[in-house]
Amino acid sequence: MSDFIHVPYADAMLLKIPSHLDPVHLASLSDNIPDAYRHLKEIQTNPNQRVLVVGGKAKSVGLYSLLLAKAMNVAEIDYVDDNRERLEIAKQLKANKVYESYSQTGVNYDLVIEASATKSGLETALRAVRNFGTVSSSGIYIKKTPLSLIEMYAKGMTFKTGLANARTDAEHILRLMENVHLPFELITTYLDDWSNAENAFLKESTKVIVRRERMARGV
Repeated sequence: MSDFIHVPYADAMLLKIPSHLDPVHLASLSDNIPDAYRHLKEIQTNPNQRVLVVGGKAKSVGLYSLLLAKAMNVAEIDYVDDNRERLEIAKQLKANKVYESYSQTGVNYDLVIEASATKSGLETALRAVRNFGTVSSSGIYIKKTPLSLIEMYAKGMTFKTGLANARTDAEHILRLMENVHLPFELITTYLDDWSNAENAFLKESTKVIVRRERMARGV
């Protein structure tokens, strides 16, 4: 953490936040929010789809995906997790169904967003997707994790993983916000001041954000 940072290619990389938007809850516009958005880009033009979000270790990404899917008027968006805090947020975000166990979820989803980063969550995603559907993953699997390739082959499904193109997708998200209110603040579960940043980031919470007073221009 630092008071000053060097931004390479700042003229190209920095985005101006519209004055009517609160920058505090847009803190994740450089990372988690675009990571959530990338799962949904291809269904923006065809929202008549069933989507399941498998929540977990990518804590806020699954919830941001749920929020964005609702803003895009996706026909059905369900959420599953085993964490009480995130389940309550999913209900606030008006998921069509909220499941409290991976074993409870339905099947035949057009798109499953896998944000669990767990073996059981990944297995749930592969089971829940329809034939020729898509599983899009934000899970980071550091340990070797088996994939049931025969099951994937039999379903003819598509599996996507990888980094988000955060800079490009952040622009798309800001344009979406011109027409739709996106209450990102509902996903912020702990907000603290810069002076207490070290302790704040050790909190076991879904989305921690620290804020500070604006620094003097030209410094």
